[in-house]
Amino acid sequence: MQTKLNNDMQSLNRNQDARQERLINKLSQDYCTMRSPEEILCEKEKMQEIIGILQRIKENIPTDLWWIMVQIAVKRKTQTELANTLNVNRSTVCRRVKKAIGLASRIITIQEYNECFRY
Repeated sequence: MQTKLNNDMQSLNRNQDARQERLINKLSQDYCTMRSPEEILCEKEKMQEIIGILQRIKENIPTDLWWIMVQIAVKRKTQTELANTLNVNRSTVCRRVKKAIGLASRIITIQEYNECFRY
């Protein structure tokens, strides 16, 4: 399990800057059509802010909890699927999710959350 977790985390870290830039550009292109250059720039700055907040969370919580957050939020895995992958009970995954959320809530403020994740 630890090897799989390490391999998954290494693959997430590869080419992070390039992926972030591509993501920001893609989001700006997809969602900024018919917008002024100033609006596009603001959108890019907002994406950079979100990425910065996610990096702060990633750097300040245990790797296994970050991995679980990524699986749920990005890969849309269910707690049951994660339990099967990790060979644990679903209730164990639930506790880990709650712990990850609790730790993340200590890292970012309500204001940051509202500014970045509530459009």
